Amino acid sequence: MKKFIYLFIIGMLFGGFVAYENYAEAKGPTGPAGKSNKAHLYLYEKDPTSWEIVSDGAWGKMTYDQSGELFSYVFNGHHLNPNEDYTLIYYPDPWPGTGLICLGEGTANDGGNIHLMGSENTGVLPAEYDANKDGAKIWLVKSTDVDCATTLHWNVVGSWKWLVLGIYEHDLIIEIQSPDGTFAAYGGYPADNNPYTSPGQTPELITNGKVIDNQITFTTTYLGPYNPGYSVTVTGTINPDGTITGTGPWAWHSTFGKAVAVPDSKMVGWNPNEYLFEYDLINFVTE
Repeated sequence: MKKFIYLFIIGMLFGGFVAYENYAEAKGPTGPAGKSNKAHLYLYEKDPTSWEIVSDGAWGKMTYDQSGELFSYVFNGHHLNPNEDYTLIYYPDPWPGTGLICLGEGTANDGGNIHLMGSENTGVLPAEYDANKDGAKIWLVKSTDVDCATTLHWNVVGSWKWLVLGIYEHDLIIEIQSPDGTFAAYGGYPADNNPYTSPGQTPELITNGKVIDNQITFTTTYLGPYNPGYSVTVTGTINPDGTITGTGPWAWHSTFGKAVAVPDSKMVGWNPNEYLFEYDLINFVTE
């Protein structure tokens, strides 16, 4: 009897150790690797309802450089769907992740493992156009669910100053830009004087804002107390360096802020029970 109890306890301890070891294997440390430029990021299968990590689900580990000219990484995934095509991506908010960056792609082997590595010109992560400013999201997704398009469009979200006739400097604050190029904004004259209610000043209602290719248009209407009701539609060209110039209805140009060229890549499907999601957000700076 004593021998049986002894063997039972040993078995329980051993079984518990194995379970803990498997759990810990997919729960390794994340973050910088000592004082080096390397860092680790763990990705996990998550429950698409609760978004909790599936303890016995698929997982992966990415080792990457925190700074450099290029974003260099090595990624190994495990317990994936055998013979499934996967793509490792940087995903910027909001959905569908327009401007996402495809880092690498490959096919899981018969054992459900995948190995990816590469060096990509990502620029700073998170990107300027990412609504999530705390860090960059890294996902492993089904290749059929992502469009890795490399064509570009201009994102103009940000704080601008535009100078009219070389004298009159206005504020233009573009808060959000939709995938179709339309944007919402507000502004006023003179610049840096929000809420623009003193004599000779005026807040401006910005409507009909839109970017098509490298052309930008918007209508600004003075709300008073200076010249209330004055309205004009402005047109301009986004230059290759992101600055903007225009001649309609008068000569003007941007004096602060730059448009950002964003790839038209995005998510085209959503099968999260077959994805791996980041355990932590990451940051990358260029040198």
